[in-house]
Amino acid sequence: MRASTGSAVSDDARFDRLPKWAQGRIELLEKSVDYWQGKANEGPEDSDTFIKRYVSKDKPLGRGDTILFTTDDSRHNVEVTNRGDRIEVRGMDLLTVRPVSSNVITITAEGF
Repeated sequence: MRASTGSAVSDDARFDRLPKWAQGRIELLEKSVDYWQGKANEGPEDSDTFIKRYVSKDKPLGRGDTILFTTDDSRHNVEVTNRGDRIEVRGMDLLTVRPVSSNVITITAEGF
């Protein structure tokens, strides 16, 4: 019996009864899935837009991507785009910008 790999397929008792070539192919496919899942979490190398996680590595999303922030009321959704030298914020309704401190603002979407 071989050591556990942590995969549901290769840890199944039926796996050991498969021909060696099939076992090898399954293991290769499992490694490929792990590789591509890791790549998907990395994001584009030249990204200028990131998901800020604070407790783990930030996830790059791409260059100039628009992020949609949704609210309970979809009429107040807000889109944010990195334009290189500025951040563009677009609302579906009136946006109110309030300074909180010298480096923080709050943006509130308000209906008419």
